[in-house]
Amino acid sequence: MSYAKSMMVLFVLFAVSMFGLSVASKEPINTGDRPQYNCTDSDNGKDYYVKGTTVSGRMIKNDYCSTKYRLVEYYCRDNGRMSSMYVTCPGGGLCTNGVCNQTGAGDHQQTVNPNCTETDDGKDITKKGTTSKGNVKKTDHCYSAIRVLEYYCGSDQIKSEYMACPTGKKCADGICVEAQGEGQGVTSANCTDSDNGKDVYTKGTTTLGRTTKNDYCSSKYRLIEYYCTDKNRISSVYVTCPGGGLCINGACNQTGAGEQQTSQNCTDSDNGKDYYVKGTTKKASVTKNDYCSTPYRLVEYYCSDRDAVSYEYKTCPESGKCENGACSKPAENPGGGQGTTGAARGTRCSSTTECAQGLVCKPSGRYGEQEKYCCGETECASVMSGHGCVGNDGTDVQSTPNGEVTLICNMGRYVEQTPPAY
Repeated sequence: MSYAKSMMVLFVLFAVSMFGLSVASKEPINTGDRPQYNCTDSDNGKDYYVKGTTVSGRMIKNDYCSTKYRLVEYYCRDNGRMSSMYVTCPGGGLCTNGVCNQTGAGDHQQTVNPNCTETDDGKDITKKGTTSKGNVKKTDHCYSAIRVLEYYCGSDQIKSEYMACPTGKKCADGICVEAQGEGQGVTSANCTDSDNGKDVYTKGTTTLGRTTKNDYCSSKYRLIEYYCTDKNRISSVYVTCPGGGLCINGACNQTGAGEQQTSQNCTDSDNGKDYYVKGTTKKASVTKNDYCSTPYRLVEYYCSDRDAVSYEYKTCPESGKCENGACSKPAENPGGGQGTTGAARGTRCSSTTECAQGLVCKPSGRYGEQEKYCCGETECASVMSGHGCVGNDGTDVQSTPNGEVTLICNMGRYVEQTPPAY
C-alpha cells in the first residue's frame, strides 16, 4: 500500500471515531425551558395617584409629569415587559411630581370649567373680573373711553372680547359706568367737539378718550373739519372755504364775495378769456401774459375756478390773425354780413369778412399755416392756380415732413390723392 492511501485510511478512521464520541455525549434539549422577563412596579400597575418606579432588567423608569395636566405612567405588561402610557389627570386634576392630585369637582370654584376660572361669571361689563388658568391671570380693563376688554373662560381656555359700553356710559376701571354730566357741546357722551360740530369758521378740538383731533388747513382754501358722529365716533370732512375765503390756522375766514374780487389771489387784467385783448394774469409771484404761439393761434391765460393761473390754446375766430398776444377782430360790415363790395374770388384774405358776399376765406392745402384766398363754398384755395381757387377735382401740391403730397378738392375740402395700385 502506498503512502498516500495509508494516510487516507487513517483520516477516515479518525473522523468516524470522533462522530461516535459526540453522539454518545449529547443530551436531549428541553424546549419548554425559555428565559422570562423580570419586571416590577412599585405602585402595582396603573395608579395615577401614586408615583411609581418600574424596573425591568437594567432599565429603571419613574412616573413623571409631561405637562401640568398630563402624566406619563410606567407599568409592567402581562408578558413581563415594561411599557408606558400618557394620562390626562382625571377630574381636571393637576399633575405634580409624577402623580395626579385627587381634587374633586367640589373643591374648585363655581365655574363650569374646572381649570379656567373667572370671578365675574362670564361676559359681564358691569363687574370687573379676573380670569385664571394655572399661573395665568387676566383682569378686565378699559381698552378705550367706551370699550371694555372683557376676559372670560371658553373651551377651558382664557379668551377675551372687546365690548362697547351702552350709549350714555363710559368705561372706568374695567367696567361700564354712567357718564352723565361729561362732555359739552354735543349729544354724544364721550366724544366732544369744542366748536359744536361742523363750524368751518371756528377752529375746534374733537376728543374721544385718548384721541384728540384739531381742525387744520390742508391748503390755502381747504379745511379739514373734525366732528362727532351720531355713533359717538370722531370723523372728518374736507371743506372748501365758502365765498372764496381763505383757510387760516384751522378755520375759514368770513370775507364776503363783495369785499374782494371774484378770485381772492388770482387776477386777470382782461377779466377772463377775452381773445381780442392782451391780458396779464397774476397770482402771488407768478405772472403770465397772453401771447401768440402761431400767426393764427393764441395762448390765453386766465384764473381758474380753483383760483389758479391756467391757460388754453385758441385758434383765432373768423380766421383772424394773432398779433401781439391778441386775435384781430372781424371787420365790421354795414348790414352785419359779408360785404357786397368785398374782395373778389381768388384774392388773398385773412378772414371771410374781407371777401365778397358768397365767398369764403379758405386756407390752401391741409397742413400747417397756409396762404388764404376768397373762394366759393364748394371750391378749394390753391397757390398753384393763377386765380387761387380750384373746383371739384382740382389739385394742389403741398410739402409735409414725409415729402410732397398731392391734394384733390372734394366739395370745398382737400383730400389726399390715393396712389395707384400696381
